[in-house]
Amino acid sequence: MLHSCTKYLNGHSDVVAGVVIAKDPQTVTELAWWGE
Repeated sequence: MLHSCTKYLNGHSDVVAGVVIAKDPQTVTELAWWGE
């Protein structure tokens, strides 16, 4: 699941935020690589 938090947290365009939720630990590991 991918969710944008930018509008919820700030309402303007000077903050960029998001949340990625994964059930499988392998998927979490692979997604963490993209975040680095």
